[in-house]
Amino acid sequence: MKALTYQGSRQVAYDTVPDPQILTDLDVIVKVCLTAICGSDLHVYNGRETGLDQGTVMGHEFIGTIVDCGRGVSNFQKGDKVFSPFFSACGGCFYCENDLSCRC
Repeated sequence: MKALTYQGSRQVAYDTVPDPQILTDLDVIVKVCLTAICGSDLHVYNGRETGLDQGTVMGHEFIGTIVDCGRGVSNFQKGDKVFSPFFSACGGCFYCENDLSCRC
């Protein structure tokens, strides 16, 4: 697949990267329709933060359609339209169960 990848401070590239695979029973693969570069991407891009390896795919905030699910996924199915905000949450901890998923 094609993706925008981090190549170093103030360097990105539009590269071909391996297609994602289901590795665990709780994995989901999403075909991205729309995405954006997040402020956290810009911190690394501008060299103010470290921690992103060269070749890392950027654009972790997106909208898309589920194309595959692991066997343990029960709340989503192929064809569902989904979005990914700037954080992820487990959905089952104290915070998630009390509508405070940003604290997960």
